[in-house]
Amino acid sequence: MARFNEILAGRFNRAIQKLTSIKGAPPAPQLASEIGTQFQIPLGVEFRYLEGWNTFGFQDRRPASVGNTAGYRLRNPKDSNVIAVIEKLSFFAETQATEFIMRISSAVGIPNTDLVNVAGGQVMDLRSQALAGNCIPSFATPSVAFGGTFMIFIVPVNAPYDHILYENTEIVLVPGTTIQFETTVANVVVGMGIRWRERFLEDSERT
Repeated sequence: MARFNEILAGRFNRAIQKLTSIKGAPPAPQLASEIGTQFQIPLGVEFRYLEGWNTFGFQDRRPASVGNTAGYRLRNPKDSNVIAVIEKLSFFAETQATEFIMRISSAVGIPNTDLVNVAGGQVMDLRSQALAGNCIPSFATPSVAFGGTFMIFIVPVNAPYDHILYENTEIVLVPGTTIQFETTVANVVVGMGIRWRERFLEDSERT
């Protein structure tokens, strides 16, 4: 029998059950009859494991290439059924300072493709088996531009630059979204490190 204001997002009940070792039926199956919702459950980053988040990382160093720039792309395929959150971005440049242009594009009007070199994200949540991320990191020299400029980072020579410094600067990638970073100066040794987390979308989040 259906409940009044029944909660259908299962990850919250699963997390509460695992955290408190509750047996039996879901401990929080419905909302109050009036407004009374509270979302203060997260106790730290370790709680994301109980909610079904997995964390992945990728890093690369591009050699200098005469006349060529470098680019990095992270794509969340439009049929992935996951939401991703970029929580760490780090850039560096050797021999010469450069700019990194950040571009973000949805599936509308942009090819659902990767750059020439496709890599696999390194999973950080090592459990009983290796996990494969749904988001696809790729890189190329020279870079292939798309869309308009969203933001520009000025990266000094031999001084790592971090972009995401606190929670509100994290970047969300819904299915069908691609983010790209490309340099403006050619023939420079550059690199980027990126860390992101993923979880499957609830049924109610897919529409």
